[in-house]
Amino acid sequence: MRLDQQNFTTEEIIRALHSSKRQVDFRYELWTANGVYKKDLTNIRSGSVDQDSAAAIKRTAKFQMIEDQDIDFLSDRIRPFVRFYIDQRKMSPAFTAFLSSNFPARFDQQMLGLNGWIEFPLGEFLLTSPIRKEENGIFIRDVACYDGCLILQEDKFAERHFIPNGTSVRDAVIEILEGSGITNHNIQASTKAVESDLEFAVGDEKLSAINQLLVSAGYEELHVDANGIYVANLYISPLYAPADYSYMTDRHSVIFGGYEEELDYYNVPNKWVVVRTVSNKQPLVATYTNSNPSSPTSTISRGRTILKKVEIDNIPDQQALDMYAERIAFEDSQVFGVVKFESAIMPFHDYLNVLDIDFDGLIGNGKYLETSWSIPFEVGGKMVHSVRRIASI
Repeated sequence: MRLDQQNFTTEEIIRALHSSKRQVDFRYELWTANGVYKKDLTNIRSGSVDQDSAAAIKRTAKFQMIEDQDIDFLSDRIRPFVRFYIDQRKMSPAFTAFLSSNFPARFDQQMLGLNGWIEFPLGEFLLTSPIRKEENGIFIRDVACYDGCLILQEDKFAERHFIPNGTSVRDAVIEILEGSGITNHNIQASTKAVESDLEFAVGDEKLSAINQLLVSAGYEELHVDANGIYVANLYISPLYAPADYSYMTDRHSVIFGGYEEELDYYNVPNKWVVVRTVSNKQPLVATYTNSNPSSPTSTISRGRTILKKVEIDNIPDQQALDMYAERIAFEDSQVFGVVKFESAIMPFHDYLNVLDIDFDGLIGNGKYLETSWSIPFEVGGKMVHSVRRIASI
């Protein structure tokens, strides 16, 4: 994972994040709905940012703030940042520049970072109607906030939305996004197309429609990243993905004691039958069986078969259906190795990060997929992680 910024290398930033003397602060920006910066907020007392990969709206936030009449709760956005103080002695070199061919100018060293600080964005959040309460003569607002997928959840189709056979899935998704006024998107290119005519009815939720299109074409679900960009990448099994970061309980550890490990094998399927159901076509069927003797939930290890049937429409072809069956089998089989742990605030985590974990006393050290995390707006606060063991089947 690359963390370099403002001429600081990834290695230098990691050292700062793992330092026992690290200094942490928070900053909050207020923006209009059309992307105009209004001001920095100094009235926020507490709060948190949470990421949950299983939720439809994956990134949420909470803010407790002193009332500010400049905030339009119907349309404004808040962008929180985690700030870290980094070695102020690191300076850019002095240099000479020619303002014209005969006019050299000498520029002195400049401190790198924002006056010694580096920043990590945590998202852009729409505000909901807050609870307002009086406290010692001032009014306090408790505000629940959601990332931009809230727009797509609330903006339903006002008329029948028809997608003809052969339409690029990526183009179909972008059309829905831009129909809701969303242009800051990054949907990975793909040759996958809609296999048969597809129609969404009046009142259907746009976020649900987009995710139906994405998953059927082998993408991850839509999510909004730390910079407020709508992102969807082609799905890659975590088995084959490189680790984004490593956490160890060594002398440089940022891990707090008290981590929990859950080993639950009960009722995990080991055979999957996935059927494509399209009204005007013959059904396609994909079957995946976990017969790996080293897997504790396989048909061989358990001596019995636990079958799960899944129906899906609009999968384009047999290859895509086979890949989807393998994906479902893999995801269902990871539930038995869950670890929850707390760390110092590490603000670069995003959606479904792959982590290498090596904790003292943990039974299942190895490669994990992070399914959720939470960062409090609190100096000295603890970041909470929930991860699932990545195991081959």
